[in-house]
Amino acid sequence: MCFRGGADVLSLRTALCEQGDGIVFLLKDRYEKPFQTAFNGQSYQLFSRYRAYFKFMQPALRQVYDLLEDEVSRETFTRVLNVRFKLADDAEVFSVFQPDQYFTPPEMNRFTPDSVFVDCGAFVGDTIEKYIWHSQGIFRRIYGFEPGMKQRTALEHRKARLVEEWALDDNQISIVPAGVGEATQDMALVKGVMSDLAIGTKLVPEAEADEASIIDRVHVVSLDEYFRDREPRIDMIKADVEGSELALLQGAQEIIRRDRPNLAISLYHKLTDYFELPLYIKSLVPEYHLRIYHHSTNFTETVVYAYVD
Repeated sequence: MCFRGGADVLSLRTALCEQGDGIVFLLKDRYEKPFQTAFNGQSYQLFSRYRAYFKFMQPALRQVYDLLEDEVSRETFTRVLNVRFKLADDAEVFSVFQPDQYFTPPEMNRFTPDSVFVDCGAFVGDTIEKYIWHSQGIFRRIYGFEPGMKQRTALEHRKARLVEEWALDDNQISIVPAGVGEATQDMALVKGVMSDLAIGTKLVPEAEADEASIIDRVHVVSLDEYFRDREPRIDMIKADVEGSELALLQGAQEIIRRDRPNLAISLYHKLTDYFELPLYIKSLVPEYHLRIYHHSTNFTETVVYAYVD
């Protein structure tokens, strides 16, 4: 039995087909040969490594695919994986591009006067502003976690403007100068490396970091610890934290199990995130519905959404 859907050889659905007890990786000659031309020398070796990762991860990727709530999510997951695993170029995701990142599913747009929104990786406050517009200013509090000093400066300016424009109380938006992870600790921000299946940057304990690779030193908090005596309930968590998304979820498992908040979690920094994050979310709250939508014209900005009825 193969994945549901079309017969395009570029599709993950024809690449992930069961044969006997296993799932066999299929890469047709008419598809591989152009890549042999495009990926010469070391670049082709990189392509081969991606292909090996893809083969290894297939059973878990299939499991995630079968958990997805709607056909749009399944089609998006298929096309994003094609691009992310070097099986197709960026044009593969054009047809599944969705605007309105973090708020595309209607279920992400449920607000009450008591709503509490937690933005992890708040950057310059762009998502916080979107949340206020979507909620029409109907919320109790927003927390923005951002470790970068330059980004926080811009975030403070945006906060001041939003408080004035929306006639908010100043304490309705709290800016927290910290990263978010599994536990409260000081960590080093370093460049991601291919051996970790990662892009961009990552957080590691300072004792494990090569001094030459350190970009910055960051204070990291666990959401469970941070909110234990601050908020009785969290309604939505958004996360774009440069590859620390799994650690963030592990450090928020009490909140997630207790409150079952809406989740909007970035799903592209590590290859393993494509199965580890959705499966971990479902392990915490089996009742979660999962959607995956894509918000750029390359492999970045894929988000897994989780919500309960």
